[in-house]
Amino acid sequence: MLNEEGVRNYASFENTASVAFVLSWIFILFFLSLVISLILLALGVNPVIMILLFLLLLIILYLYAREFFKTFLFELRGDYFFSKKGVITPSYTIIPYENIQDVHINQGILEKMLGLSTVRVYTATFSGRGSDMIPGLSWKNAEAFKDSLFKKMKEVKQVVD
Repeated sequence: MLNEEGVRNYASFENTASVAFVLSWIFILFFLSLVISLILLALGVNPVIMILLFLLLLIILYLYAREFFKTFLFELRGDYFFSKKGVITPSYTIIPYENIQDVHINQGILEKMLGLSTVRVYTATFSGRGSDMIPGLSWKNAEAFKDSLFKKMKEVKQVVD
């Protein structure tokens, strides 16, 4: 399926990627837990049980994030970009280089604090389903991936600088 060289070159997620994923969800869980806490308090549930449930959710979320980044693969192949992601139901994306319109490297606040970035590959599809994103890369790895992708795009499209 994926050759080891492609995985070694491009699928190098930073160890902090799972942590960033969990931290981003902590904000959502915090507000969700506030609402649920008010409901459970009104029902007379012990606050210790609510805290234990919240911690259990964080552990599950961390384990899911770790598995997500273990199973997330991406590679530049002969004529197309390939990615596989998903823990429970894997999905595969194949984008021919001639269909790629643009490649961006983004950093949110949390990603910037942890030294991570997300590469977004854009196509000209209306639905956006042809586009893809690769989270959890260091800025250096994201730049290297973007440069390699542009090089492949130029080869296929025969673009002159």
